[in-house]
Amino acid sequence: MTTWYSTKMYDTQATTGKPVPAKTELGVNAVHATFTVSSNLATGDIIQMFRIPAGATIIHLVANASASVGTTGQLEVGDSGDDNRYIAGATGWAASGAAALAYRGAGNPTTAFAKTYTADDYIAIKALSIATPATGAVLTLDVIFTMNP
Repeated sequence: MTTWYSTKMYDTQATTGKPVPAKTELGVNAVHATFTVSSNLATGDIIQMFRIPAGATIIHLVANASASVGTTGQLEVGDSGDDNRYIAGATGWAASGAAALAYRGAGNPTTAFAKTYTADDYIAIKALSIATPATGAVLTLDVIFTMNP
Protein backbone atom coordinates (compact mmCIF):
# COMPACT_ATOMS: atom_id res chain seq x y z
CA MET A 1 0.00 0.00 0.00
CA THR A 2 1.27 3.43 -0.95
CA THR A 3 0.08 6.74 0.48
CA TRP A 4 -0.34 9.48 -2.12
CA TYR A 5 -1.05 13.17 -1.47
CA SER A 6 -3.23 15.69 -3.27
CA THR A 7 -1.89 19.15 -4.03
CA LYS A 8 -3.84 20.38 -0.98
CA MET A 9 -1.83 18.07 1.31
CA TYR A 10 1.42 19.71 0.18
CA ASP A 11 0.55 22.82 2.20
CA THR A 12 2.86 22.41 5.20
CA GLN A 13 4.01 24.46 8.13
CA ALA A 14 7.58 25.63 7.61
CA THR A 15 8.46 25.11 11.27
CA THR A 16 7.07 21.58 11.76
CA GLY A 17 6.78 20.17 8.25
CA LYS A 18 3.31 18.85 9.15
CA PRO A 19 0.31 19.32 6.84
CA VAL A 20 -1.74 22.40 7.60
CA PRO A 21 -5.44 21.73 8.34
CA ALA A 22 -7.90 23.27 5.91
CA LYS A 23 -8.15 27.03 6.45
CA THR A 24 -11.28 27.57 8.46
CA GLU A 25 -13.49 30.15 10.04
CA LEU A 26 -16.48 29.77 12.33
CA GLY A 27 -19.58 28.82 10.37
CA VAL A 28 -19.66 27.09 6.98
CA ASN A 29 -16.41 26.25 5.16
CA ALA A 30 -15.60 24.55 1.85
CA VAL A 31 -12.49 22.76 0.61
CA HIS A 32 -11.62 21.64 -2.93
CA ALA A 33 -8.75 19.19 -3.50
CA THR A 34 -7.47 17.42 -6.62
CA PHE A 35 -5.23 14.45 -7.40
CA THR A 36 -3.98 13.34 -10.82
CA VAL A 37 -3.91 9.55 -11.19
CA SER A 38 -0.57 7.98 -12.11
CA SER A 39 0.11 4.57 -13.63
CA ASN A 40 1.42 3.44 -10.23
CA LEU A 41 -1.92 3.76 -8.37
CA ALA A 42 -2.81 0.29 -7.05
CA THR A 43 -5.41 -1.54 -5.01
CA GLY A 44 -5.10 -0.63 -1.33
CA ASP A 45 -3.46 2.76 -1.97
CA ILE A 46 -4.65 5.77 0.06
CA ILE A 47 -4.81 9.28 -1.41
CA GLN A 48 -4.85 11.84 1.39
CA MET A 49 -6.84 14.72 -0.08
CA PHE A 50 -6.71 17.32 2.72
CA ARG A 51 -6.51 17.81 6.46
CA ILE A 52 -9.75 18.36 8.37
CA PRO A 53 -9.40 20.35 11.60
CA ALA A 54 -10.61 19.37 15.06
CA GLY A 55 -14.09 20.76 15.62
CA ALA A 56 -15.18 20.36 11.99
CA THR A 57 -18.54 18.72 11.21
CA ILE A 58 -18.91 17.33 7.67
CA ILE A 59 -22.26 18.23 6.13
CA HIS A 60 -21.74 17.57 2.40
CA LEU A 61 -19.16 15.81 0.25
CA VAL A 62 -18.84 15.28 -3.51
CA ALA A 63 -16.16 13.12 -5.14
CA ASN A 64 -15.63 13.28 -8.90
CA ALA A 65 -13.40 11.76 -11.57
CA SER A 66 -12.67 13.58 -14.84
CA ALA A 67 -12.57 10.22 -16.64
CA SER A 68 -12.40 6.53 -15.85
CA VAL A 69 -9.68 5.94 -13.25
CA GLY A 70 -8.95 2.47 -14.61
CA THR A 71 -10.32 -1.00 -15.06
CA THR A 72 -12.69 -1.84 -12.17
CA GLY A 73 -12.03 1.58 -10.58
CA GLN A 74 -13.69 0.93 -7.22
CA LEU A 75 -12.86 3.71 -4.76
CA GLU A 76 -14.00 4.74 -1.28
CA VAL A 77 -13.96 8.03 0.60
CA GLY A 78 -13.30 8.19 4.32
CA ASP A 79 -10.80 9.26 6.96
CA SER A 80 -8.09 7.71 9.15
CA GLY A 81 -10.68 5.99 11.33
CA ASP A 82 -12.90 4.54 8.59
CA ASP A 83 -11.82 4.14 4.95
CA ASN A 84 -15.42 4.28 3.72
CA ARG A 85 -17.06 6.61 6.24
CA TYR A 86 -18.57 8.76 3.46
CA ILE A 87 -18.62 6.70 0.25
CA ALA A 88 -18.30 2.91 0.35
CA GLY A 89 -17.07 0.73 -2.51
CA ALA A 90 -18.39 2.95 -5.30
CA THR A 91 -17.91 1.45 -8.76
CA GLY A 92 -18.91 4.50 -10.84
CA TRP A 93 -15.25 5.49 -11.08
CA ALA A 94 -14.63 2.88 -13.79
CA ALA A 95 -17.27 4.30 -16.11
CA SER A 96 -16.29 6.03 -19.30
CA GLY A 97 -16.28 9.77 -18.69
CA ALA A 98 -16.96 11.60 -15.45
CA ALA A 99 -18.35 10.00 -12.34
CA ALA A 100 -19.77 12.05 -9.48
CA LEU A 101 -20.70 10.60 -6.11
CA ALA A 102 -22.20 12.56 -3.26
CA TYR A 103 -22.60 11.99 0.45
CA ARG A 104 -25.42 13.87 2.09
CA GLY A 105 -25.79 11.92 5.29
CA ALA A 106 -27.67 9.06 3.62
CA GLY A 107 -25.02 6.53 4.65
CA ASN A 108 -24.70 5.00 8.07
CA PRO A 109 -25.87 7.87 10.31
CA THR A 110 -24.05 6.55 13.35
CA THR A 111 -20.63 6.88 11.72
CA ALA A 112 -20.98 9.36 8.88
CA PHE A 113 -23.74 11.93 9.13
CA ALA A 114 -22.79 14.97 11.16
CA LYS A 115 -19.38 13.48 12.01
CA THR A 116 -17.60 15.98 14.25
CA TYR A 117 -13.84 15.56 14.45
CA THR A 118 -12.33 15.79 17.93
CA ALA A 119 -8.76 15.92 16.56
CA ASP A 120 -7.13 16.97 13.28
CA ASP A 121 -7.55 14.21 10.70
CA TYR A 122 -7.53 13.80 6.92
CA ILE A 123 -10.16 13.02 4.31
CA ALA A 124 -8.91 10.42 1.86
CA ILE A 125 -9.81 8.36 -1.18
CA LYS A 126 -8.89 4.67 -1.02
CA ALA A 127 -8.34 2.52 -4.11
CA LEU A 128 -10.46 -0.43 -3.02
CA SER A 129 -9.96 -2.16 -6.36
CA ILE A 130 -8.18 -0.79 -9.39
CA ALA A 131 -6.53 -2.41 -12.40
CA THR A 132 -4.74 -0.64 -15.22
CA PRO A 133 -4.88 2.89 -13.76
CA ALA A 134 -5.84 5.61 -16.25
CA THR A 135 -2.90 7.99 -16.10
CA GLY A 136 -4.04 11.61 -16.12
CA ALA A 137 -7.57 11.15 -14.77
CA VAL A 138 -8.20 13.85 -12.17
CA LEU A 139 -9.96 13.02 -8.90
CA THR A 140 -11.60 15.93 -7.11
CA LEU A 141 -13.07 16.10 -3.65
CA ASP A 142 -15.28 18.95 -2.50
CA VAL A 143 -16.31 19.04 1.15
CA ILE A 144 -18.56 21.44 3.01
CA PHE A 145 -18.21 21.48 6.77
CA THR A 146 -19.04 23.68 9.71
CA MET A 147 -16.85 24.96 12.52
CA ASN A 148 -18.59 25.79 15.76
CA PRO A 149 -17.18 27.78 18.66
